[in-house]
Amino acid sequence: MLAKKEIKLYYFSGTGNTLRIAKEVIKQFDIYGYKSELINMISIEPAKVRLDCIIGLAFPVAVQSTNPLVWNFINELPKSKKTPIFMFDTLEAFSGGVVGPVKKVLKAKGYECIGAKEFKMSSNMLISEKKAKERDEKNLKATLEVKRFVEALIHGEGKWRRIPVFSDLMRNISKEDLIWEKLNRKIKVDRTMCVQCGMCAKYCPTLSIKLTPYPSIQKSCISCMRCVNICPKNAFTLKDRKVFQIKEVPVKELGSINN
Repeated sequence: MLAKKEIKLYYFSGTGNTLRIAKEVIKQFDIYGYKSELINMISIEPAKVRLDCIIGLAFPVAVQSTNPLVWNFINELPKSKKTPIFMFDTLEAFSGGVVGPVKKVLKAKGYECIGAKEFKMSSNMLISEKKAKERDEKNLKATLEVKRFVEALIHGEGKWRRIPVFSDLMRNISKEDLIWEKLNRKIKVDRTMCVQCGMCAKYCPTLSIKLTPYPSIQKSCISCMRCVNICPKNAFTLKDRKVFQIKEVPVKELGSINN
C-alpha cells in the first residue's frame, strides 16, 4: 500500500494533453485521500524538488522519447534515498525510448520507481478533418485508464518495465540536436495571417521564438508545438499545411517563463 504522503506531480505539457491527464491523476489521488499538487516543470529548479513526499513526473512523448526540457529536468533531480516516484507520458502512437531510460536515470539517483504508464491520445495539431472527428473516443479511453493506473500505484501493483538495449538505442535518437532542428524547420509562419500579437513568444517554454517583427523559430526550439496550437489566428503551418487546432486547456494553464 502506498504511504499516505503528499504527492507532488511535476508536469510539462506542450499543447494540453499531458495536463489533462495530470489533472485526472490528481483527482483520483484526491478521491483516495492523498494530498496532491500539480507543479509545472518550467516553474521550479529540479534541485529544489522535495524528497519527503511521493513524486510524479508527467510529460509528452517526442521523437520516440521526450524533449530536452524534460530530460534536463529529470537529469538534474537531486539524489534520493528511496523516494517513491512514478511517471506517465502522453503519446499518439509509440515511444520506445523513454520509459526504460527514465527508470535507468532515476534508479541511479536512488529513487524507488513504483510505476509508469503511457496514455495514447490524439494530437492537438491535426492535419485532417477526419482525424479531428476520431479524437474524442481515443482521448476518453485514455482518461478512463487513469483510475486503473492510480489504483495500481496505491496498491503497490504498478509496473515500470525496462528493455535495456532497445530502449537505450531509441533514447539515443532524441539526443541528437540535428533531429530537433529538422523538426523545427517544419514549423513556419504565414505572414499574411500573423497579427504580431506575441502570444507565441510569450508562452514558448524555451524562449525560442523571436519577434523580428514576425515570429522566428530559433534552434533552441523543442518542437512542443505550443505555438502552432495557441495562435489565435492559426498563422502557423506544420509541414506547410494548416492544422485543425484543438485547444485542450486554456493557454495560461500551460505556463510561461515570461510571467
